[in-house]
Amino acid sequence: MNASEGVRWLPWALIIAGLLAAARQLGWIGTGFLLDLLSLWPLLLIAVGVDLILRGRGRGLVIVGTILLAALLLALPATWTGGGARTEAVAVPRDGATDAVVDLRHGVGDLDLAAAAPNAAALLEGTATLPDGARLRREVTRDGGRVEVEVALDARGVTSWRGATRRGLDLRLAREVTFDLDVEAGVGRSTLDLRELRLRSLDLDAGVGEVRLDLPAVGPYVADVAAGVGEVVVRIPRDLPVRLEVNRGLGRAEVEGDWRDVGEAYLSAATDGAPERTWTHLEVEGGVGTVTVRQVD
Repeated sequence: MNASEGVRWLPWALIIAGLLAAARQLGWIGTGFLLDLLSLWPLLLIAVGVDLILRGRGRGLVIVGTILLAALLLALPATWTGGGARTEAVAVPRDGATDAVVDLRHGVGDLDLAAAAPNAAALLEGTATLPDGARLRREVTRDGGRVEVEVALDARGVTSWRGATRRGLDLRLAREVTFDLDVEAGVGRSTLDLRELRLRSLDLDAGVGEVRLDLPAVGPYVADVAAGVGEVVVRIPRDLPVRLEVNRGLGRAEVEGDWRDVGEAYLSAATDGAPERTWTHLEVEGGVGTVTVRQVD
């Protein structure tokens, strides 16, 4: 395939990508389907190789054959393609901790992060549903009342991500501990309900997929949200004094609620008369897709 032919195929590639994105936004297909589709990228290499060997002859048959093979592989049960999964418990005892740094590196699947029940014995607890071949790495360092926790998915042994949306992390954090959170959401759907947590700082890399973030009603704290590819919705209490900076990316960024535009930032109505040291600072970096910052009661 020469350069001019590649240019002719580019509009069709953009149309197909747009149709898939629109179907995902409308809910006609799920994130899991897109992940499974992306996992079949080696078929493209095979198709290009066959096309080069045939020197363009029978290209239509090559394309149809590749599509049919992809459909067959997507139809196979996940267990036939090495897509099994297992569930294991995750727990880090609180042991009198009052401050914690939690570094969370997620992979592919769903991420659910929320507050535990009041007076929970664990600093962090929940479950991890992992693909075959993967393992969850946990490192805990204690220094008096301060704890540093790293939870990361090690996927070097994974041969397939089939059925990825059935996998992921479901974690709960102690309400009585003040947290610095560093989260890489990965690929999939992420729900971070931090409303009942004590937060000092949040650094969130939204990754690829859908992200729903609910921020605490009690501040001040600092939150940096980097949108990736997909939809990100950040919900923040209306009565919280907030200074908001939005750096728009390639997609669309919307700011909803009672805000005052001061040029380089937005100020919530609750900042009027509130000392600046009590303000929460929120910075949102746009990506590819839609980012919405919404005030809620």
